[in-house]
Amino acid sequence: MENKLIEVLFHENSGLKIYHQQKLANTLGMHELFVRLSERNLEDVADEILTSEEIKKEKLINSLVTIVGIMPWNVLLFARLIKLIKIDGEIVKMLGQELEKQICESVEQKKIVAYLSFLRLLYVLEYLNVFESNITTAIDLVNESVRSIIFDCKGIDRNKLLVKKEDESIEMGVQIKVDSLFIAEVGKYIETFAQTAKKVGMIDNDSIGDVFMARYLVESINFDKHECCMQINCYFDENNYHELIIGILSAREATPDNSIFFRFVLVSLGKHRGFLSVFYKFLLSINKNKFLYSVLALIYETYYAVPPKNQSYTSYHYQPQLNEAEIDTFKSFIDESLAIEMIKYSNLQFLRNFLPENCFHLMPEEKNFENIRLKRMADDDDMESVKKMSKNDFFEQFCKISYPSVSHFLIYLETFAIYFNLSQEEQRAFLNIFYQINENKFSYLEHIGKKLLLFKVIDQSVADEYPKIFH
Repeated sequence: MENKLIEVLFHENSGLKIYHQQKLANTLGMHELFVRLSERNLEDVADEILTSEEIKKEKLINSLVTIVGIMPWNVLLFARLIKLIKIDGEIVKMLGQELEKQICESVEQKKIVAYLSFLRLLYVLEYLNVFESNITTAIDLVNESVRSIIFDCKGIDRNKLLVKKEDESIEMGVQIKVDSLFIAEVGKYIETFAQTAKKVGMIDNDSIGDVFMARYLVESINFDKHECCMQINCYFDENNYHELIIGILSAREATPDNSIFFRFVLVSLGKHRGFLSVFYKFLLSINKNKFLYSVLALIYETYYAVPPKNQSYTSYHYQPQLNEAEIDTFKSFIDESLAIEMIKYSNLQFLRNFLPENCFHLMPEEKNFENIRLKRMADDDDMESVKKMSKNDFFEQFCKISYPSVSHFLIYLETFAIYFNLSQEEQRAFLNIFYQINENKFSYLEHIGKKLLLFKVIDQSVADEYPKIFH
């Protein structure tokens, strides 16, 4: 249910931009308002809440606490908003009552992540002297590993000092429901989580709270790659990228079927200053597996494959293709296993300028197709001869004249469009031939696969039978 709410909110607000002059609370639901809360719009949101006559305080607090439970990585931002909108004790008292209610519900419904998020918010608010509650008593009842999940968060510790403490706190009787069976379940949940994190590389001095939030974040927003990276940037930076990496790898360890998504996230984060440096340092300390080799291969393809002056990828903040030190570190990882992965995705000509010579023998020979009849028919606009070809002969020659260029494929696809209204059996025949000719061209297969679906040449049900092309 929690993940479903996040998915609904993010999909409804895809591409949302909040401008200073907007009447924020009037144009967005309260849930959506808190989902899109950021450093840039924090004061605008607070001003709108304070001045709007349409915002009901009860709805405000209910929405805020709901979002805290499903977006724990933004807990400090939510605490800062509470401080900005707190004119008197009324809102704080409402907050205490709503927290008490939702903490009870999280215990009854066994929502462990929400329960820990609420305790973390109480901890931050008490630290800031917003109010006092019995959180210490509640936290004392859980074991040390659970307390670490709540307290051991570099992202919170580093930034909470930026928030001015209240001179005096409001005393409230926030009673946190304690259930011994639930506390035992929380302990087992955290124990399993910690075992997975240690398996992928977490060590004793890592911030387990940040690892926990990283894993929960990428598992919660696994429906939108770009949104996931945006939310990561709300909390993580060079100081806790190490924990972020472990959290992502923990999520991948728990749900390997979603490896493609986690790989995309790791590669995308490379455009942020300092991430690749931390990632490479982490890789030096562990044994790399096939998944990590595939991540490295796509990092090469994304950032290093094309000379900087020819790259279409640009960044106003950081350009990894210009960081010679990081590139040298990447090259130190190249062994036979990594070279094989790089060959799957990248242009062989560029690879020859990057890989060491002792890896050249791994490269497949480029196929050279000459004197293809279908090309002459296309050049001569001889469609009558094309009609006389068998389907399999046409498919084979089509794949040969378009090999291995995406642009050539699309040009010829347009030229012979009338011959690609295929039955499902014909679609399978085409894909079998297409894969046979291009089996070593992994990046090419992936790009063409997307185009075949986009232009409805191949049905999704047929594509599902060919995971090596469509993934």
